[in-house]
Amino acid sequence: MRFTLAPLRTVSVLGLLCLVYSSQAAAQDRELLSAEIRTVLAEEGLKAAQQRFEELYPAQQDRYEPDATGMYEIASGYMQAGDMETAEALMEMAATVMTGAAAAYTESMYGDMAAMQAEAASTAEAEQDVETATVEPAVALDAGPSRTDLDRFAGLYADPAAPDERKSFGAAVGCDGRLVTGSTWGDASPWWMRSVSDVVFEYSDSWNQVRMEFEAGPGGPASGMTHDREDILPSPLTRIGPLPAEWGGDECIQPPEICRTC
Repeated sequence: MRFTLAPLRTVSVLGLLCLVYSSQAAAQDRELLSAEIRTVLAEEGLKAAQQRFEELYPAQQDRYEPDATGMYEIASGYMQAGDMETAEALMEMAATVMTGAAAAYTESMYGDMAAMQAEAASTAEAEQDVETATVEPAVALDAGPSRTDLDRFAGLYADPAAPDERKSFGAAVGCDGRLVTGSTWGDASPWWMRSVSDVVFEYSDSWNQVRMEFEAGPGGPASGMTHDREDILPSPLTRIGPLPAEWGGDECIQPPEICRTC
């Protein structure tokens, strides 16, 4: 299943990390990677630009500043011109740069944290009346149990009064054993559902909250579902068919690289 991920949503997730990383890189007065890619793209075409990107990033970060914002600006121009192949290729380059920036920032952040812990431990050892500083571990999000029976929920669910696969909820199997749902139109990110019972799944984040209950007998295939997002589609919905091949069909959905428990 191929749900569309909104570029702006991706930028909001990684924006703070990339801001810190790129502000440090800019101080080194390096050439913009986006400018080099723009030039090669204009003069030699998309294939040459992709090859040039692979040559320069991350191998030549001492020479080029990997500015994801510039990549997105170039991609936007091609998208407006209707050249979606080039736009998508540029978006992939920008995502690669942003992922690298996030990893670099995370490594730096944890390095600073380790230094702070070492300094706190040294202070505590020298002064017996000072309590040793501690850092609470991050609490992992509860993704729920991994399941092997989710194929029975996969498919398209639409209004029984007006069944339309273009106006429906899709349900697919995540490769990590979670159910993945979402609308079949628009640019919203998919929902990685948490299993709360045999046929009930939930999802929540800072912007969305959804609960789905499938109509299915013990171990049997689902014939429909009820949900609490009637601002998007009416409830209940009926299963109108399997997932189309262009959305992945029977293939499982890979979890996002940035957050495996979102």
